[in-house]
Amino acid sequence: MKTLKFLLVFTIVGTLTIGCKPQPLEGDEEPPQIEVISPNNNTHFYTTSSNASPSTVVVNATATDNNAVKLGELIIKDPQGGIHDASLEIDFSSGIISPQIYTSFSADIPGIYTITFVFTDFNDNEARVSRTIEFLQISPGGDDDETAKK
Repeated sequence: MKTLKFLLVFTIVGTLTIGCKPQPLEGDEEPPQIEVISPNNNTHFYTTSSNASPSTVVVNATATDNNAVKLGELIIKDPQGGIHDASLEIDFSSGIISPQIYTSFSADIPGIYTITFVFTDFNDNEARVSRTIEFLQISPGGDDDETAKK
C-alpha cells in the first residue's frame, strides 16, 4: 500500500531582473524570508479511504532574499518516519529571483505529517519553516470527527 500519493510540481514565479546571474554578497548573513501560503499549521485532513473532505493537501510557499534564493527544498515526513523530498535549483537565466514551491499530496495512512520548506541563498544562508498536519481515518459508517481514528 502506498503511504503517500505525492505529485510534485514546482512552479517558479517571481520578479524579473535586469543583469547577470546573482552572486554571493560579501558580509551577507541574512537568510531568505519564507512565506508559507498553505497549509496552515495543525490542520486536519482525511485519508483517501475516508471519502471525506479535505483529503488533498495543497503545499505552497515562496521565498525572498536580499540577494537571491538559489535553492528550494520540500521535505515531507510521514507518520512511519518515511521522508519524501524534492529540491529545486533555481535557473536564473530567465531572470527569476523569487521562487515558489507548489504541489499537492494525499495520504492513505492516518497520522501526523511534518512539512518542511527549506530555502538557501547564494551565501548558503538557509531558512526553514515547518508545518504539522494530521490525516484522520473515518471508521466505516462514521461521518464526523467523533469517529475518526488516528
